[in-house]
Amino acid sequence: MIRTLLACLLAATLAVAAGAAEVSCNVKYVSAEHVYLDVGSVAGLEVGLKGQVVRDGAAIGELEIVFVAERSASCTIISQVQEFTAGDAVVFAVEEAEPETVVAPAPAPESRQRTRVGAGATGPARSRSSAPRQWRGSVALQWDHGAETNERKLTTDTYRLPFRIRGDDIVKGFSFHARGSLRRIERDGFSASTPTGEWRNRIQEVALVREGRELDWHIALGRIGTRATATAGPFDGLAVSRRMAANLRVGVFGGFAPE
Repeated sequence: MIRTLLACLLAATLAVAAGAAEVSCNVKYVSAEHVYLDVGSVAGLEVGLKGQVVRDGAAIGELEIVFVAERSASCTIISQVQEFTAGDAVVFAVEEAEPETVVAPAPAPESRQRTRVGAGATGPARSRSSAPRQWRGSVALQWDHGAETNERKLTTDTYRLPFRIRGDDIVKGFSFHARGSLRRIERDGFSASTPTGEWRNRIQEVALVREGRELDWHIALGRIGTRATATAGPFDGLAVSRRMAANLRVGVFGGFAPE
């Protein structure tokens, strides 16, 4: 049996979120492929969030949300050192929007000023104010080393690069969404039928997305893994939807399922 000698030896996390608040919940039940939680979008959970599973005050693994309903959510297992069971606590860090600051305009000067308009001009010149583009998310580097304790001397090294990045208003109202995990496995001492090294990447989303509660039209282009299409899994293509009523949105999506 292979025992993990060193887990997550090197973890460097870059977080540029505006702020974060903890959301605590519990494992409702565990199936062969998913872990189900007892809270959902009402508590602030969303697809792509990662949380720590805690038992008796110690972290025993990590989950990633793949589907969210109003009062429930389902997750896949990223890592675990013990089997998850119903009742285990799960803690998520949910991003909070920064409070908007309203600046009162400066009072107009008492003296009168004349504006001279040159030929071809239709009015006073307008100044363009460009708000800085906001990037946030996280990138981590993880290394797991396993070695067999008997005479076979099998070793396995797994290198992971999980990431979750978002850039707002990149071009013409579109944002950039990216999340997934790059994984490289290196083996030594195994039989010839077992590859000595292989990639097992999971790129769930790399897309340009135009969406928002105030927008009638939502558009996503690229590798899409949005909430509306989460049950179909990630795909490479296009998704378009339109608001028909306050609680009704109709759309279409199509593309190719990645390997």
